[in-house]
Amino acid sequence: MSIAYYVAILVFCFGILGLILAKTFTGSINRQKKTYIFLLIFASCFFITSDLIWMCINGNVNVPKGINYMLNLFYFIGTLFVSYTFFLYSENVQQSRLFRSKLIFVLTGIPAIILLLLLFTTMQTKWIFYINENNEYVRGKIYIVQILLSFGYPLISSIKALIKSFKKANYFKRIDYISIFKFLICPSLGLLLQYFIPHVPFCSIGISLGILWLYLENEDMIMYVDPLTDIYNKKAFAKRLHHDMLQLDEESRYYLFMLDIDSFKTINDSFGHVEGDLALMVVAKVLKKYCDINNAFVARYGGDEFSILLNCQPHQFIESFCRGLDEVLESINVDYRRPYEISVSYGYAAYAPSIMNIPDFIDKADEHLYINKQAKKNKQ
Repeated sequence: MSIAYYVAILVFCFGILGLILAKTFTGSINRQKKTYIFLLIFASCFFITSDLIWMCINGNVNVPKGINYMLNLFYFIGTLFVSYTFFLYSENVQQSRLFRSKLIFVLTGIPAIILLLLLFTTMQTKWIFYINENNEYVRGKIYIVQILLSFGYPLISSIKALIKSFKKANYFKRIDYISIFKFLICPSLGLLLQYFIPHVPFCSIGISLGILWLYLENEDMIMYVDPLTDIYNKKAFAKRLHHDMLQLDEESRYYLFMLDIDSFKTINDSFGHVEGDLALMVVAKVLKKYCDINNAFVARYGGDEFSILLNCQPHQFIESFCRGLDEVLESINVDYRRPYEISVSYGYAAYAPSIMNIPDFIDKADEHLYINKQAKKNKQ
């Protein structure tokens, strides 16, 4: 392939990444994901830049051999940078122990350190690559080690995400995990093609398309997230409940909870809508933390109402779940001191084959909610 075509393809890749960067910067993707997508785009631009320079100087006898070596070195460092950055993104999405344990974080960095040592010594050893007498790049005896160590990071993390997607009860978490695995497809195909056809920038194309795919998957997920509370919204709740009800039978222990904040209108009227929004965010944060621990699904149904879906596991009982829910709701005013009291009421309904549709299920939970709210008012 001529240099002109090679450069044109890489410029197109820069254009894709630049567009994703601009859209991510102004988009609604959550802050943590946004940070790792920025890092991934930066790493990819570093890699594509080194790829561009490599094509321009490879085989050029006027370029000093040492500079040729350094530019090829940057290319491989760029490959590792992209792989490790995606690995961090993937582990963050999977809420891995990597970010909770310094030891695990250090251990996962060992393969990268080994590869860097091999790369920085390859000028003498010729193990990974070397520059021949014609000033051309040549693969070394253990070139395959560079591929295994670099691409091992995204490969292992993506396979782990795929396995987790089959175990996760949360329908939307499964989609998130599968999107991680999907990212791997384009760069893997690019790597395979470039291994056999080294003078076409398949790796750069694959990485750019992979990030585009990842961005589009994240954009699809945004429509299911409530922008104020950062938990799932009513649309996600309906989709998840519909998905679950298709799989339930008479032996299922499945529960739908409806919750709302008591006297929420009074909070808005007395302290303003900003405080009302803060109250919603506090309740959402507490519910999300509790539901994540108990493998339950929580969403903002609308206004000051929330919904929880609980598919009880063999070791779980609805009574213990409710006791824990009572405790975390009562702790809100201790942990989050506001100039008013936040009180939340809830009601729930158990699935039965006689429940024919989603509105019937919600009505049954609402009936229990209203009974509890009235009982609470009678005590005051």
